[in-house]
Amino acid sequence: MTSTNLPPMAFGGHLFASFSNTAGSEQYKDDRCTPLVHPSECFHYLESDNMTATRQATKLCHNCGTEFCSTAWMPIPCTTFSQQYRWTNNVLAAPEEIEYRREISNARVEVSRYEHELMRLAQIMSKLDAERAAMETFIQQKESFLSPIRSMPTEILELIFERAVDLDVACTMSTFREALSVHRISLVCSRWRDIATSMPGLWSFISVSLGRHTQHDLIVSEALIRRHLELAGNKLLMIRISSENYVPHAHYPFIVQLAHHAHRWKDVRVRLSTAGVAKFYEILNRPGVSLPNLEILAIDYPANSYSREFRCNTFMGASKLREVHISGSGTQIVKIHQHPLPFPQFGAITLGEGIQDGVSVARLIATAENVERLTVMIGPSPTYSPVSSDIRTLEVVLTGDFSVRPLLDALTLPKLDTLVFRCADVGSDSTVVDLDPVFGLVARSTCRPRQLVVREVKVLDYQIEALLKHAPQMVVIS
Repeated sequence: MTSTNLPPMAFGGHLFASFSNTAGSEQYKDDRCTPLVHPSECFHYLESDNMTATRQATKLCHNCGTEFCSTAWMPIPCTTFSQQYRWTNNVLAAPEEIEYRREISNARVEVSRYEHELMRLAQIMSKLDAERAAMETFIQQKESFLSPIRSMPTEILELIFERAVDLDVACTMSTFREALSVHRISLVCSRWRDIATSMPGLWSFISVSLGRHTQHDLIVSEALIRRHLELAGNKLLMIRISSENYVPHAHYPFIVQLAHHAHRWKDVRVRLSTAGVAKFYEILNRPGVSLPNLEILAIDYPANSYSREFRCNTFMGASKLREVHISGSGTQIVKIHQHPLPFPQFGAITLGEGIQDGVSVARLIATAENVERLTVMIGPSPTYSPVSSDIRTLEVVLTGDFSVRPLLDALTLPKLDTLVFRCADVGSDSTVVDLDPVFGLVARSTCRPRQLVVREVKVLDYQIEALLKHAPQMVVIS
């Protein structure tokens, strides 16, 4: 009868047969082991009345011939013995029990030898893996010297840098190690550093994220801001100041540091807490601070804000201010404009989500006499006072199922040329726009709008036909 179950030692033989490139130890050589044996033949059983085991070696190295095999004989019980004890619960005889225990002891010694050999081979494999990784690094380093980008003209590299740098995170304090692409470019090599530092436009975008940071982070961030200001030269600056919760006193020096260069501000976007906005305005109201080059101002007002905290006279001198974006979640967030400000130069106003103070919104629209474009994001329950304006383009951004009637009923726009309705949720076209208030706006304003643009919203066909009767020259774009 042929045995169908290999003994435990056979498993080790299969493992070592798969390793053929590592030198073994000479002490494991055995003259009785046959070299160059297929792994499946590591243990071979002779079919006879009394089976005995013959050992085959696992070859570890084809160069030196080192082999590994068991040094102990593992006898297989004869058929009679197997039938007598395997299928019964008979107790072994004393001599047989002694023999079994001896064989078990010998097998455990062999298992220990296998474990030591496995550990030795594992160390060799780890060493080979490390050497391979070092060789791959060597190849990469050598190949980098052959890279075509090394011979690329400076003009092309400058174009690449301008498009590769994320300008909105050019100097982010909270994650400067990951986000400072300008600095990463300047650290690649001396040539790239020279090119980057010679491009002031790359350094004119400064974004400061305020929050909880260590003293080391504050020191590093202050140095980064200073470096940006120095390398930007005389370029006008784009400033981003944001904080999700609060502005610790430790961060006020950063705002002061930027305020010293307020005369170079061109595009400023602020998202701060209530105390942060108040401190921001307080710093800007200091003597000597002016905004002669400010063109775009975006402020995300926090919730529960009060008008007394948002009075910034410095904005009154911003003669080039042409575009304002206001958003937030409070109910008094545009009270900054409770005293009419001289903003006739406004070219575009964006009122973001959360604007609910209709009276202040109307006053803001009225004070900006030359505004050509007004973008309003309709939020919950907006109310507006009657107001007339020379706005030429009115864009209404719909959020949810809120009606545009309160806004349109309050406006008189004699110069209205383009009316735009779009949904705030990109990819959604389930919002239906009621054009009935548009009829009143057109009739009340005696205007002749030329374009009606609807994006990702639905407009009823019969209302479009009725609108075309009031403005036959209008083109509907959807």
